[in-house]
Amino acid sequence: MRDRIKNQKEYFVIKKEHFGFRKKAEDVYVLAEKFAKENVPDTRRAVLRAKYILDNEEPVVFDGEKITLMRTLPYTPAIFTEDEMNNLQNEHWVHESGDFNNFAPDYGMVLSSGFDGLIDDIESALKKYADDAEKVTDLEGMREMIRSLSNLCMRYQKKAEEKENRTVAETLKRIPSRPAQTLQEALQFVRILNYGMWAANNYQCSLGRLDQTLYSYYRNDRDSGRITDEDALELIEEFFISLNRDSDFYDGVQQGDNGQTLVIGGRNQDGSDSYNELSELMLQACLELKLIDPKLNLRCDKDIPFERLVRCTELTKAGIGFPQYLNDDVIIPALLRWGYDANDAYNYCAAACWEPIIPGCGTDLVNADGMNYPAAVLKATEKLHEYRDYEEFENACCDQIKSEAERLIVKYRNLYVIPSPMASFMMDGCIENGRDCSKGCKYSNVGFHGVGISVAADSMEAIKELYFDRHEITAGRLKKGLENNFADDVELKNMLLHTTKKMGNDEDGPDRIAGKLMGSFADALEGKKPERGFCYRNGTASAMYYIWYGESCPATPDGRGENEAYPANYSPSLCTHARGPVSVIKSFTKQDIIRSANGGPLTLELHNSVFASEGNVEKVAELVRLFILRGGHELQINSVNRDDMIDAQKHPDRYRSMIVRVWGWSGYFVELSREYQDQIIKRAEFSV
Repeated sequence: MRDRIKNQKEYFVIKKEHFGFRKKAEDVYVLAEKFAKENVPDTRRAVLRAKYILDNEEPVVFDGEKITLMRTLPYTPAIFTEDEMNNLQNEHWVHESGDFNNFAPDYGMVLSSGFDGLIDDIESALKKYADDAEKVTDLEGMREMIRSLSNLCMRYQKKAEEKENRTVAETLKRIPSRPAQTLQEALQFVRILNYGMWAANNYQCSLGRLDQTLYSYYRNDRDSGRITDEDALELIEEFFISLNRDSDFYDGVQQGDNGQTLVIGGRNQDGSDSYNELSELMLQACLELKLIDPKLNLRCDKDIPFERLVRCTELTKAGIGFPQYLNDDVIIPALLRWGYDANDAYNYCAAACWEPIIPGCGTDLVNADGMNYPAAVLKATEKLHEYRDYEEFENACCDQIKSEAERLIVKYRNLYVIPSPMASFMMDGCIENGRDCSKGCKYSNVGFHGVGISVAADSMEAIKELYFDRHEITAGRLKKGLENNFADDVELKNMLLHTTKKMGNDEDGPDRIAGKLMGSFADALEGKKPERGFCYRNGTASAMYYIWYGESCPATPDGRGENEAYPANYSPSLCTHARGPVSVIKSFTKQDIIRSANGGPLTLELHNSVFASEGNVEKVAELVRLFILRGGHELQINSVNRDDMIDAQKHPDRYRSMIVRVWGWSGYFVELSREYQDQIIKRAEFSV
C-alpha cells in the first residue's frame, strides 16, 4: 500500500478527521412541513429534497486526492410529515422508509453516455411524450437531478482549482458531462453517481459488477502505458476509502448495514470465466485496506480454480467477514426458473446483502418480509395431542407455513414507493419510456426471507423423537414447559437440547424436515404473481428478523429459551453443538435450494487461531469448494475469537478495528448494539 493511501485511511477511516467539515443538522422535517402546507406533489418533493442536499453541500477538496466528494450536510430531510406518512401507510403498503432502495443501477450505461448524452436522450423523450403529463413530470425530474449533480461537480471543480489539485480539477472538467475515458475518470464518475443516489435517499445502493463495468477502462489504460497495475490498485483503494467517508450516514438497522456490495467474477453465458485482472486488483485492495466497505462477493461455480479460493481465504483470514461466496450453479438456474431472461440471469449481482438482482433493470423488492418458521411450528404444536402420528403433525406444520405465506401475499398489496428521479436516469428504459423507476422496471418481483429454519426443523425432530417415537414426554408436559420457559422443568429443556438430533450434524432427520418446510414455503408461492412482477421469491435469509422474531418468540421445542435470538440466516441453531464445519456444510446442502434462492448464506464461524497453523488456509478453501460442489447456495465465513469479543464489550477502545460478519454485511464489533454483539458471541466457533 502506497503512503498516500495509508495517509487517507488514517485520516478518513481511523481518525475520521473529515468529520470536522460537517455542518450542524437541522430539523428533519424542515422541508416536509413546507411541502405539506403548499401541497407539493410527491415527485416534485423528491426533486426538491435532493436539490436541497446537493445545493447545501460545501465542496471540500484535499491535497493530493484523485477521487473526491464527501458529505458535509449530516442529515437527510423527510419529504412527508409524520401525519402524511401515517396516511400513506394506512392507504398503501409502504416498505421501510418508502424510498427506492436495494438495487444496482447501470453504471456502465451512464459512464459511456455522460450527462450531456443523457440530457439529449431526455430532451428527445420529452418531445415524444409531450402530451403525457405524468411522463413529462418524471422526465423533467430526471433532467433536474442530472443538472443539480452537475452543478455540485462544477463547484467541486472550482474548489479543486483553488486548492491547486490539478487531477481533480481536470477530471471534473471532463466528467460527468462527457463519457469517462480512463480508469480514474470512471472511478470518479461512479463515486459521483453513488454519492448522488445517497443524497436523494436512495439507500442500499449496490455497486454491482464493477470489475466488468470498469474493465475496458483499465485495459485501455494498461495497453496505452498510461498506468501500471500498482497505479490501478492505488486508484481502486482510494475509491474504496471514498465509500467509507460518509458511510456513517448510510447505516440501516446497524452501522455497516448500508448495502455497498461489490460482486466480482462469475460464469458468462458462453461458459467462459469473467474473473479478470481488475477482479484480482479489487480483491487485493480489500485485503490491504481491511475496511467494511465495499462488501466483497465472489461469484463462483464447480469449475472455479482452487487457487482463487485460496486467495479469497486469505481475505477471510484477515478477519473482515468476506468475501461472501455466491454459487452460479444454483443462483443462475434459480433465476431462469423464476422467469428471468438468460442474459440477465448470467449478469446478476448482489443486492444490499445477498439477494440476486439484475443491474440496471431489477427493481425487485427482495426483502419484503420474513417467514417465521418457528412461529408456524409453535402454532401447529398447540394441537399436538390431536395428531395421530408424526406425519399428521408435519403436515399441520406445513399447512401453517402455507397459511403464513398467504398472509404475506395479501399483506403486500397496493405498493407505494417514493419517486426517485435520481436513480431513474441510471436505470435501463426509464428515460426511453418516460417512467420513474419507483413504478417498476423490467423486473419488479417480491422476495421473502425464511427465518429460523434450523430452530423449526430441530423442534419438529425433537417432537418426533421424544413424543411420537420414544414416548418420553406428553403433549401436556411439553405445552406447560413451553408456556413457562421450562422454569419448572429443567429436565425437559435438557432432553430437548441434548438428546435429539440437530440440524448441522449431518443427520438426515432434521435436515429432511428443513427441506420439507422450505418446499412448503416454495409451494405456497409457486405460480402466484405480485401486483407488479411475475413471481414471488423465497429465500433462506434472516436479515434483522433473527433478532426481532427471536425477541418476541416463546420457548421452542428444540430447547431454545423464550426471547432468545434465532440463528442468522441459513445456519445451525445457537442451541446446537455442531460436530464441525464439514457436518454443517453437509446438513445445509441437502435441501432443494434452487426453489429457495432469494438469498441467505450458510454462515460459518471459524476461530481465528485456525489461520495460525500452516496449511489451514488451504483447508478452509477446501471447505468452500466442498460447499460449492455439494450445491450450496451462498456461504460466508467469519474469523472470530469469542474471548476477544467478550473483552471488546468491556474495553471497546482497544478493539475499534475489530470487524465481524453480522448477517449479510460486516461491521465494526464495538459499534454494534449489545443484542447483535451477544448473538455473534453465541454462534458456534469451529476449528478445522
